[in-house]
Amino acid sequence: MLETIAKLSGHFEDLQELLGGPKAQKKVSKIERNFGEIQSFADLNTRCLAYKKACAIGLLPANLMIDYEKDNF
Repeated sequence: MLETIAKLSGHFEDLQELLGGPKAQKKVSKIERNFGEIQSFADLNTRCLAYKKACAIGLLPANLMIDYEKDNF
């Protein structure tokens, strides 16, 4: 249905480009993943914000118990 509407409105080529048709030439740049601990705003900027793409940050609970405390617990 979308193709028919695009053909009638004269935007079929634009639709093909959006959907990855034969005219779509995407540049895929492989960027090495940058995993690690973020300890400052500078780390956040270099590991996440500088790529100008989606970024996932996992929040892990702090492990405050030292090994000998675990044994005694």
